[in-house]
Amino acid sequence: MKCLRDKGWPPVCIFMFDEAWEVVRSVWDRAEELLGSESVLEPSFTAFMLSYQMAQKDNKYVGTNFGLPHRDYTYAESHAADGTPQLLSVWV
Repeated sequence: MKCLRDKGWPPVCIFMFDEAWEVVRSVWDRAEELLGSESVLEPSFTAFMLSYQMAQKDNKYVGTNFGLPHRDYTYAESHAADGTPQLLSVWV
């Protein structure tokens, strides 16, 4: 990610490399275990290069939209009626 940033490429370009997909694969079985069922990769995944220091300076640039991990789903959107989690956000 640092090399991409240093060359002026947005962080999402990391998915051009096999290593990024290897990270996804390495956590997949654990994610399915946590959710209790077979899972699918939601198509809204992306990559960010978070920098708390830069966010504090109000320095906005591609790939650092957020200073802290979060999720863009409400409780109702990410849980079944009985409270069972239906969505897992993973920040690495």
